Amino acid sequence: MLSCKDITENANAYLDKELPFFTRMKVKLHLSMCIHCRRYVDQLNTTIRALGNLNKADETVSEHVVDDVVSRLKQVNQDTTKSN
Repeated sequence: MLSCKDITENANAYLDKELPFFTRMKVKLHLSMCIHCRRYVDQLNTTIRALGNLNKADETVSEHVVDDVVSRLKQVNQDTTKSN
């Protein structure tokens, strides 16, 4: 079984569908049992979609917004790591 640390390290690849089938299934299994990792992956996915929408709108993102997003992701990662 994958650990929460494994999930945070592979979250981007999971969302980008770059993981091998067996690894992807292990991630899905872990996410089905771990609310913290599920929230982390959901928040990461929401952030990626939001930033993607900004690019589509051809808008620039201020450094303040980027810093805020990075700070929040780090906090979620710390919270996930603490729960293990």
